Amino acid sequence: MPLVAEAKPILTFSWTFVPTTVTNLGSGFDFLGCVADGLGDFVSVMVNPTIRPGQLSISKISGLFTSFKKLSKNPLYNYVGVATISAMKLLGICSIGLSLSLE
Repeated sequence: MPLVAEAKPILTFSWTFVPTTVTNLGSGFDFLGCVADGLGDFVSVMVNPTIRPGQLSISKISGLFTSFKKLSKNPLYNYVGVATISAMKLLGICSIGLSLSLE
């Protein structure tokens, strides 16, 4: 069986807004929640040739509030990093390295 090469990326940069959510609204046992209007994070991802293929790095965490200083740049200890690693595994991304920026 011949090896199939991974396709080259169409985009090398993308960003999205991730809204803040509020959960545990009472007797919903953490499955009832709602989105907080206007609050959230901007997350950008880019192909980074300095990152080893199949790996992820969080290059920058910034924001208006001081709480962002408590967030880990280690992708294994950051919820956005964990989600991105899962997506990379699901999509079979192993020939490029990715870098995240969180605001």
